[in-house]
Amino acid sequence: MMKNKRLHFSILILVVVIACSLVYKSASSPIIVEGTVDHKVITGLKGDTSYTILVNRMIDNRSWILLKDKSYGEFFPKKDNNTFISKSLEDKMKSEYSDIKYLVSIRLDSRDPINGIDKGEALAYFVSKEDFNKVKIGDKVKYEVSRSTVNTIKKFLEYY
Repeated sequence: MMKNKRLHFSILILVVVIACSLVYKSASSPIIVEGTVDHKVITGLKGDTSYTILVNRMIDNRSWILLKDKSYGEFFPKKDNNTFISKSLEDKMKSEYSDIKYLVSIRLDSRDPINGIDKGEALAYFVSKEDFNKVKIGDKVKYEVSRSTVNTIKKFLEYY
């Protein structure tokens, strides 16, 4: 009788360990999402107010940079159609705004379960400046979504 209790207890412990490892593995597995870059935005904070500095989006089947703050025009020659943030541009923005946010809006080709976005919908994700510079309007992208920060891309895996 004692051997049966030990056997049942050992099996129970084994089942609990396996269940815990499965839960941990699924909770730590990366969430990969795919889509198309719809537009890009840079915002800056002054005091308690967030301002749009620029929007990079398609107009008439062509990518355009729309400057909300015209003082940044010198950084974008007329022929530029995709936003690239240089060190000097970043320094200028940081001198005028207390917090700069880089956003890339993506129309999803797959579901984003972390942020509750379905295929076909779009979401503006927070990205690093480096990732902002990597992608262009219309690019197909594959990326890992952050589990810890809402609406944030952890890293781009592919862009073309």
